[in-house]
Amino acid sequence: MSRNVARPRRGRGHDFRRTALPVLLVLSILALVVAIAAAAAPSPSVVLSNVGFSDGQTLSGTVDWSPSISGTVDHVDFVVDGVVKWTERIAPYRYNGNGTLDTTGLTNGPHALAVTVYPVSGRGKSVSASVTIVVASNAGTETVPSSSTAPTISGPAVAGQALTAANGSWAGSTPMSYTYQWKLCDSLGNSCSPVGGATSSSFVEPSSSNGQTARVVVTASNSAGSASASSAATAVIGSGTGTAASAPTSTAAPAIAGTATVGQTLTASTGTWTGSTPMSYAYQWLSCNSKGGSCAQIAGAASSTLALPTSVAGGTVRVVVAASNTVGSASTQSVPSAVVASGGSGGSSGSGGSGGSGGSGGSSGSSGAVVPTSTSAPTLGGTASVGSTLAVSVGSWSGTTPMTYAYSWQQCDSTGAGCSAINGATSSSYVAASSDGGHTVRAIVTATNAAGSATAVSAQSAVVSTSTTAPPSSSSSVWDWNAQAATVSSDSSNLVQRVVSAVSGGAYLSASVAVQTAPVGTVAYSIPGDGSSTDALDATVPVPLGTRPGASDDHHLAVLDANGREHDMWSAHYDATTQHISSVGGGASFPIGSVSEPRPGGATAARFPLVRGLITPSDIRAGVINHPLVFSLPVGTVSGGTKSAYPSDTDYNGYPVFGQWYRLDPTLDCNALGLDSFNTMLCVALQKYGMFNRDIGSLFAIYGQDMVNQGGNGTLWPFTLPVPNSSGYPFALKLGAIPWSRLQALNPPPAS
Repeated sequence: MSRNVARPRRGRGHDFRRTALPVLLVLSILALVVAIAAAAAPSPSVVLSNVGFSDGQTLSGTVDWSPSISGTVDHVDFVVDGVVKWTERIAPYRYNGNGTLDTTGLTNGPHALAVTVYPVSGRGKSVSASVTIVVASNAGTETVPSSSTAPTISGPAVAGQALTAANGSWAGSTPMSYTYQWKLCDSLGNSCSPVGGATSSSFVEPSSSNGQTARVVVTASNSAGSASASSAATAVIGSGTGTAASAPTSTAAPAIAGTATVGQTLTASTGTWTGSTPMSYAYQWLSCNSKGGSCAQIAGAASSTLALPTSVAGGTVRVVVAASNTVGSASTQSVPSAVVASGGSGGSSGSGGSGGSGGSGGSSGSSGAVVPTSTSAPTLGGTASVGSTLAVSVGSWSGTTPMTYAYSWQQCDSTGAGCSAINGATSSSYVAASSDGGHTVRAIVTATNAAGSATAVSAQSAVVSTSTTAPPSSSSSVWDWNAQAATVSSDSSNLVQRVVSAVSGGAYLSASVAVQTAPVGTVAYSIPGDGSSTDALDATVPVPLGTRPGASDDHHLAVLDANGREHDMWSAHYDATTQHISSVGGGASFPIGSVSEPRPGGATAARFPLVRGLITPSDIRAGVINHPLVFSLPVGTVSGGTKSAYPSDTDYNGYPVFGQWYRLDPTLDCNALGLDSFNTMLCVALQKYGMFNRDIGSLFAIYGQDMVNQGGNGTLWPFTLPVPNSSGYPFALKLGAIPWSRLQALNPPPAS
């Protein structure tokens, strides 16, 4: 065999093993790393399996909204028609905390419901899903409109001018639409007839309406039905050319001309007046002492001139001028004449010059003091309706100070004429009585100083409306209970005595509860307890930066959020560095107006929110409190200090439990108690709506909105409350002589 037989070369096989095997090894390692990484990769942080409803599902009444959610959830937003209606942070993440969605608040038809789930920070992205549901068959649960505040009319009561209607306030299912019908009535607001074609919200008074009044009837309609309400009548329509018909108002007092000597004739000017023309004038001369005081009418002296009789020698005279027009009347008086001489040259009457041989003349008298003179008439404030409080200002006066002021009230017909005194109405405020319905009222202010006295008359009010809105009766919320229809507790005598004993240490308005509104988008954060109470907030709270608690020892703060919840906090501490509320002593969160807060104790002892019971600056300005009140009793008055809410707890051992309801005897005449305007208003509210025992403190106090951190020292209040007192209430106004012994402890209304 030849030795040169060719053999396979080994070089190529040797190269394959040196290069391919290492590459395969690297690829295997990479695959292993990828597999390990995949196994270690976290699953999605949050999972939203379903929204809780299917697309196109029909809903009615109250339904359960409980989406299927899992994962490391921070919070869940529930969205209705693009608006976040509820944020839940506690599993199992149900709408409204308990899953209940009341579709009766939605109109019939399609609505978008969405859920967005947010994971804990750093654990992935949020997930969202939405469906469109259809609300149907809610007509049976909807409520027809009901007028809660009557329509009003604005604009001048002048032929050729336009009047405009405001709808007033309505309760009932929304949305609502409104229609209008204008009517022309007689000068008293009666015998009304519809005006053809006058069916818009505005109405141009025709020339034929001169001497009449106008009303508007507003009809509100919704899917459940419709209802109508009428406005009060306007003032009598005048024939002016652009200004509203108005009663006379004195702008300059009458003047007396002539020589102040017995037998001489003095002549009175009318003074200067504003108001609708034409006007007529009546006169009455007065005989006064040498200083212009202690005046009495001179019989038969009722013209613009007076021949001075011998009976006025050594004294002075004044003249009262009454101006009247189609709208009403008003009167004012002159300064006194010079001292009347018994004969001789006498002194010329004037404003202060020296008289002749008859004595010193002018209004200054021997002491140099000048009697009061009205420079601007008193004005009325408040709502002219039965049960509402009217208040009068003193107007403006010139003359020697100090001055004191006295008040009286008169009832007039609807045009402001035919006025007569109202017995017992002698304070600066007056609660319109049922007998005032269909009439007007006016106030007379008498100013007095060392030199004498003078009177000025306000313009008359609007015609007093008899369409009062009685507090509704319901057992669903304490704020809607009807105090006027309630029955008196069999233990009333004992329960009232507990309050009377507490009041013996003083009764106060404590303007100490700060109220803050948190708009949509306000960041919510947890507020830790400060260890002073076991009560805790049951949710995080959206508190705007810079919000400060009330300035009292309690540091009470109530936040109203955009989701319809009230967060009550007591002993809230403000951190100036972070501008946050750093901690609270206790509190709770619950739906606004709720009566079912389940956690008794501390600031929630009464088991209902606080804000709707606070006296507010707007109450004071309106001259009427249209809601129940809340109050505290001194520590020790309430058995155990933290009794649960009335009426569920009957084991109170003779002490008023938190939530005990009281009213002031409705047979009392608040106008006859000699109270100032604020306390008269408070008296009426206690009769109509009552008050609830809600807290304990160092004294008996009715709560009001804080005035320190809500706009500065009293800037939101119509009056300034006193400086801090030793009881920790920074602005505690001592209440007037309200007859607390005439309180009545009430039973709650029966369940409906």
